[in-house]
Amino acid sequence: MKRFGFSDLKLKSRVFFLQTLRKGKRFETFNFYIYVLSNKDLKFAVIVPRECGKSIRRNRIKRLVREFFRLHRNMIKEAIYIFKAKTNCSVQNYMDVKNEFEEFFKRENLFKGT
Repeated sequence: MKRFGFSDLKLKSRVFFLQTLRKGKRFETFNFYIYVLSNKDLKFAVIVPRECGKSIRRNRIKRLVREFFRLHRNMIKEAIYIFKAKTNCSVQNYMDVKNEFEEFFKRENLFKGT
């Protein structure tokens, strides 16, 4: 059993992916568009378009978002989340992602027990 793994959280089904984009609620933060669809399981996906920069930058943004989910998986309500980076995404380090997402999840009441 993986203690800190999150491969079970990845959204792998194309049907759920498209359904979330079409029918899910759309939110906007400073650096991301966030699509949320209620579900009995917690799943997530990260989209970073080429306009955000070269592959090194795009992969770094994806790693930072995955790290937030890995550390907060027990606090987040069950749903399907898709994070799409804006073309002017200015995320530089983990604290940028953490502050932005914690503020978003608290504001939209998506943390458990709130």
